[in-house]
Amino acid sequence: MKRRIYLTTLLLLIIKPSFADEYFPFVEFTCIPEANYLKVSAEGFYNIGAYKKETEVVEAIEKQSTLHYVGWNNPLRKSCTVNGKSIEVELNYRKPQARGECGGEERGALQVTIDGLKVIDGARFHSECFTSSVKTIDFSALQYGHFKICGRYTERKPYKNKNVCAGVHLRKIKEGEPANVEALLKKFSADY
Repeated sequence: MKRRIYLTTLLLLIIKPSFADEYFPFVEFTCIPEANYLKVSAEGFYNIGAYKKETEVVEAIEKQSTLHYVGWNNPLRKSCTVNGKSIEVELNYRKPQARGECGGEERGALQVTIDGLKVIDGARFHSECFTSSVKTIDFSALQYGHFKICGRYTERKPYKNKNVCAGVHLRKIKEGEPANVEALLKKFSADY
């Protein structure tokens, strides 16, 4: 009996609690007007505060790169002029919820405006939980009247992802009718 108590006590002292991974979402916003280049990408890191304070690591990442920390309390609003067109990108993240499917995820809602025309409104960005999510927007072909959206689409969530890209043609977008990003990703995932 003493041996069991001793062994149990020893095990309790040796075993350390485990903690869940913590994800830190970033957005890479690279704007080079002289090269007519703008690219917006979802990035992220796990457990960045393991050896230093999280705020110090976030500040170092932002200082040494084109990455910007984002979250429900830190939205992203950036603009860039590419090929003579003014592009505004806005990302608003929702506050994590305690309940519900994907409740803890801080997924973003993406809005893109080009010369005052809303071309994307409310598309999921930076999400791993739902059927579609934008990961990258590339405006390098804007001079030809379109830009590229890359992301993920699946109807068999969560592990059968298809990473696809789709073109958004500006001539097809009308005032008050932004592109249906989920439909575009779905269309191109069928061809994949």
